[in-house]
Amino acid sequence: MKLRFQLLGQSRGRLPACCQLPDGYECEVTSGRTLCGSCSGRLQRVRSSRHRPVGLMLGRPQVRLIHQQCTVCGQVDPLEVYDRLVPPAGNYAYDLIVEVGLARQRDHRQDEEIRGDLMQRWGLSLPLSAIGLLAHSFLDGLAAVHQAHAKLESALRRLKVRSALRSIRKDLVRWTRKGVGLSRAQIRELLSDPQAVAELDAPALRRFVAYVLLRWLDDYTADLQGEYFPFDLPSLAFYRRGRQLEEMLRGMVTLEKFPQRELSTLKTIAGHLAPLREDAEVVAVACRLEKSSLLFEELRRLLRLSREPGAGLLRGRGGPEDSSITEQMPSRLASWRERLQQRHDRERDAAKRADQATVLKYLKKYASQLVGHVIELPGQSKPFVALRTNNPAEHRFQRLKQGVRRKVGLKKLTRQVQAMRAEALLVANLEDAEYVRIVLNGNLSNLATELSRHWELSQSIRKERLSRRPEAPIPITKKELRDPDLLETLDETVTKIVETLHEKTRAA
Repeated sequence: MKLRFQLLGQSRGRLPACCQLPDGYECEVTSGRTLCGSCSGRLQRVRSSRHRPVGLMLGRPQVRLIHQQCTVCGQVDPLEVYDRLVPPAGNYAYDLIVEVGLARQRDHRQDEEIRGDLMQRWGLSLPLSAIGLLAHSFLDGLAAVHQAHAKLESALRRLKVRSALRSIRKDLVRWTRKGVGLSRAQIRELLSDPQAVAELDAPALRRFVAYVLLRWLDDYTADLQGEYFPFDLPSLAFYRRGRQLEEMLRGMVTLEKFPQRELSTLKTIAGHLAPLREDAEVVAVACRLEKSSLLFEELRRLLRLSREPGAGLLRGRGGPEDSSITEQMPSRLASWRERLQQRHDRERDAAKRADQATVLKYLKKYASQLVGHVIELPGQSKPFVALRTNNPAEHRFQRLKQGVRRKVGLKKLTRQVQAMRAEALLVANLEDAEYVRIVLNGNLSNLATELSRHWELSQSIRKERLSRRPEAPIPITKKELRDPDLLETLDETVTKIVETLHEKTRAA
């Protein structure tokens, strides 16, 4: 069946009736194994189930799944063949999700067009509501495939640090709603004078401290510049804050007089953050990314592409550069390139050598395009300075707007662009051969297979996307969260709590 589908995929236009599978043909799926893969126990048939999946390769069959279970360990025998084609608890196959997603996001086709194409070419009739759902499932899956190949993000997801801390934060919110909370005035007083803890409700104070620490960690995006990948590295920003918070909490909970029972939440948070320091893979990946980012930022500063304090968010902003700066840039770049070559020749760190070699390679090819040009104008006292442009980014945004306009048929696209999912920008990467090589093993036809491999991650992305965050019952503003002295204030607050509890214990 797979070979048949590959041959049909090479043809264009509507498939003749002889090439289309009959509607409702019967198919039975079993693993074909007789022994358990875990304990080699005997597999026994326990039940069967019927399904009506829809897919490009499958058509519309009636599938009977034969389920087996080990008589020794009780483990259910997986049906990998079917699971690679159709999502768990779903009826639309992965290849159909990819077909609809590419038609909607890459080719910018309207729902009616997609529906008509599926009917004409494959003989599949889908409701219009399913087209939109499959397009969103495609973006969820593409985001999952992309994240699975970003090493630090993948390692952090493996540790499940964020989900564990999110659960603690929800518990703190629930307990606060049930009990007594701190008022806005009390919070302001506490942040300005940590010595005021003795006058506050003790359980509410302890919940507040733990909650604010988690909110501070979750606000790691404040360390980003809003310029997105590769100029912003959100996973690295989370890792840095996590290490900083873990170090602070580890110093607290290891104190001899630390009240283990009263401040148990802080100890739990420290335990969940400990893998950021102890897990060898996470530490190695973060260290590798730190080295790469340092060299990248060094080059950005040289080219005057770094964000200045108080400047806007987009690259290519601001007025024209002074002609003297533009004239000096080629020599500055050539001098830095020579120094980088010398550093590369004597560098012993393999990771740094690889990064330096990459930068040197691209500088050799594109150095003349990274600087502006000074053009002397007859009769003018000042020359004209041609800026370094952000034309590629502008052209990409222009193509994106053209595609959106084709889908919706409107002239003004403000609402549509604002409502667009961020993952939609990943679709353009599928036209980049290098991206396809890294993420899809060099062939776009592997996308459906990659979606099936990372379907569980895509469903967690979907869950996060659809979840609504209720209003927090502990009032603290973004400005207070981003106070550079916040951690020091909370550290002092915890110290005061520990001293107060210790004095009560001695008095008793």
